[in-house]
Amino acid sequence: MRVILTADVDSVGKMGEIKEVKNGMARNYLIPQKLAIRATPGNIKVWEQKSKILQRREEGLRAEAQGFATNLDGASVAITVRVGEENKMFGSVTSQNIADALGEIGHEVSRKSIDLSSPIKELGTHEIRVKLYQEVAAMITVQVDGVDADGNIVEIIEEPEPVEEAKQAEAEAEVEQEAEAEEAKEAEAAAEEVVEETTAETEQEEAAEETEDTQEAASDSEEEASEEPVEETTEAEVKETSEAEVKETSEAEVEETAQAEVEVVQEAEAEAEEVEETAEAEVEETTEAEVKETSEEAESTEEEEPKE
Repeated sequence: MRVILTADVDSVGKMGEIKEVKNGMARNYLIPQKLAIRATPGNIKVWEQKSKILQRREEGLRAEAQGFATNLDGASVAITVRVGEENKMFGSVTSQNIADALGEIGHEVSRKSIDLSSPIKELGTHEIRVKLYQEVAAMITVQVDGVDADGNIVEIIEEPEPVEEAKQAEAEAEVEQEAEAEEAKEAEAAAEEVVEETTAETEQEEAAEETEDTQEAASDSEEEASEEPVEETTEAEVKETSEAEVKETSEAEVEETAQAEVEVVQEAEAEAEEVEETAEAEVEETTEAEVKETSEEAESTEEEEPKE
């Protein structure tokens, strides 16, 4: 749902902004709490007119807050609390206690403006931030003093660090710094040595690779040179072998053809002889038959002649 914020809302936006929020958040929180209204065309038009008035008002409030911050900044308040053994406080100092203390010296501030993450539970001086308006704020000092059961103010004695221990600490710090600097130099020198060694190894490897490449190139050239005559010889041998095979094949084929032709001629001659023999036999048989017939006719004629 689109809404117009009518007030600043944390994690949502500032007053006057149009935001897209979940329906549940708008219906159950923002609108019922009068922190937003629906962003309808009518409401947007009305809000634009109202925002001009609010802008002028905001500028006045900001200027007023800035002036108040100027007066409040650097103010100091003292708050007295009861303490027990070892100066342990009974209770704590809250934001309301600080606001009341500021009111006593003429600075009326809401407890909500006191930027206190948790109540103060220790005696001493505390720097507290007071939020007055949006990004306008002031810093104040809160002095928390303790009183014992008799109403006497308990003095807070801060034990200063012994001079000898301070000097010793400084000397140890210097020694540590020098040691760290020396270690850094050694590490840098070691790194440079590693880089130099790596560079040298790389150059050696490159030189070795170049030598290997040169040797391989020379070897390849020699192999090519030695392979050329072998290839020529092989081609000649193959050619001669092929020609010899062709020649032998041709001679064999010619011989086989001639032999086949001779066999054909011989078969033809044999068939001719058989035909001739058959013809002669037929002629002989025909002649014998004719002679027989002729003789029979003559005999029959001779027999017929006496009868006449």
